[in-house]
Amino acid sequence: MSVIESIKAMIKGERIERATVLRASTLEGVIRHVVIAGDGIRKMTGYEPGMEISVFVDGQSMQVRRKYSVYRFDPQKGEIELLIHLHGQGPGSAWARLLERGDNIWFRGFSGRITVDRSAQAHWFFGDATTLAPFAAIAAAANGPCEGVIDGDDRIGRVIEALQLPFLQVDKRNGSSRQSGIARTLDLPVPTTIYVAGAASTVRDVQSVLLVERGFETGWIRRKNFWGERRR
Repeated sequence: MSVIESIKAMIKGERIERATVLRASTLEGVIRHVVIAGDGIRKMTGYEPGMEISVFVDGQSMQVRRKYSVYRFDPQKGEIELLIHLHGQGPGSAWARLLERGDNIWFRGFSGRITVDRSAQAHWFFGDATTLAPFAAIAAAANGPCEGVIDGDDRIGRVIEALQLPFLQVDKRNGSSRQSGIARTLDLPVPTTIYVAGAASTVRDVQSVLLVERGFETGWIRRKNFWGERRR
């Protein structure tokens, strides 16, 4: 980790935690389900469903970080579960593919602004494979019905089914997301908290439909760009 990064961490009061891989398996060839454990996890506080941890995917060198949303957090067991979308040959995907039981992981946690709205009576989700972990965590903690659509192919659909998540997998049409079209016709109870995350272009389009065309209130929407088309 660079000197600047160390100073930033000190100012923010962030701690670097070390954990060990307890289990790692691949779901349908596209999602890496990783469980990490450590005594430090038992002492971690400030978690809200939907938050993420920042993992150093280059190990003790601590120069390359990727943020991964938490699927499950169990402070009593000292465990964190991740659902990592495998895509391309970037440093994050390469690291996740090679993880094995007993490997050490260094990370910071928790952060993130797209978290569960505990006061809401209904919840709707727009996302993709990168949002399965936070959306699953939010849905598990939410009050009231939870439904949503997830961009992805049949493999993502099988992952959703296997994990028993309340989402519908939607194929892209000619390479483009159909979520903005779904947002135009969606019949939602009012008010509903709407979570929009994933590809930056899709997040932008869906938010525009909800706010401009549908007239939804800004406070109903919780959004975050997880990735851009130029970098994943």
